[in-house]
Amino acid sequence: PKYFNIYFNRANVKYALKDYSGAINDYTKTIKEDSKHKNAYINRGIAKEALKDTQGACSDWYLATKLGDARSIKWIENECKRLTK
Repeated sequence: PKYFNIYFNRANVKYALKDYSGAINDYTKTIKEDSKHKNAYINRGIAKEALKDTQGACSDWYLATKLGDARSIKWIENECKRLTK
């Protein structure tokens, strides 16, 4: 558990290799160990978007904004607002 950043780094590698499901699994492990890891929420959202799970991505980005991440607001405005129309 104290090495949760290993999951985060491995998730980033999996994402770069286009293993989006594997990346999501590792970002989830990161979040399980550190529920305030906003970058894990952001990146998991990006991986979900790559798998066309826009609703799941928006949920993660919303959680990241609640943790104080301002970058996610743009993704929510650009991608998530379409879901409510």
